Amino acid sequence: MNSSCDPANMASTSAVVKGIKTRHTRRTTLYIFCATTPVKCFTMKVLLSVILVVAAVHTASGRSGGAPIRACVTLTPRHSGNVAQATPSPHVVDLSDFNITVDEDTGDTSIYYFPDTLYAVTLEATGVGMFSDVFRGFLLQGRAYADDSVVGTFVDAPVGALYRLSSCERNDSAVTHNSNIGKTNITVYWMSPASGTGPLYFGHAFVWRFETFWANLRTAPLLEAGSNNVLPMGNGSAAGIQASTTCLMMIVLLTIVTAHIF
Repeated sequence: MNSSCDPANMASTSAVVKGIKTRHTRRTTLYIFCATTPVKCFTMKVLLSVILVVAAVHTASGRSGGAPIRACVTLTPRHSGNVAQATPSPHVVDLSDFNITVDEDTGDTSIYYFPDTLYAVTLEATGVGMFSDVFRGFLLQGRAYADDSVVGTFVDAPVGALYRLSSCERNDSAVTHNSNIGKTNITVYWMSPASGTGPLYFGHAFVWRFETFWANLRTAPLLEAGSNNVLPMGNGSAAGIQASTTCLMMIVLLTIVTAHIF
């Protein structure tokens, strides 16, 4: 028996032919629609182009609604396989509203906060170097040095503000953008935690474009005024770095002296 006459083969061939005819019919219908109603066809093409452009801009600029809750822990945007920049961020967190002191003997700078006090915190584009003109996205939260828990509370954003409050572990404990337009600076207001919190820092992230961002950043430590502030070693603070450097110099000096004696 000829296999071409097999009912199964005939059914399969019929389905393929039907599919080709269907696609041909749809294409022909589209051609006829554009030929008979050119204005409507042109409008449809323009709308499709606009949708594609808007989608591309949205993807390139990042999340316009702000950082999702899942970014609270790592302070790292999840942007489709893109990784954070390894270079220093060209955007900074200005802590000038806090109490800043300079040691007359060493020149070291210390930043203090008072418990249960409202402070202004400003995020700024420095304008120095690549990607420094603006930032489009950000995430900011206070964290305790002792256990890295989220501390402090941000005040409600005013109407028309380019940021919104977010809840990382607790209500209103973080702030993020609500628009992906370029920003040169944003000032938010933060209520410091209760007495006994100890040293803290502001963890943050900045987004310049969807594929260009800086993640898991931290400011200099803020010490609690009137408290015995102890910073854990290895936290990257100026005090920790200075202590490690001094210890290393003493070891080197002791090695040199020992070599000369013996």
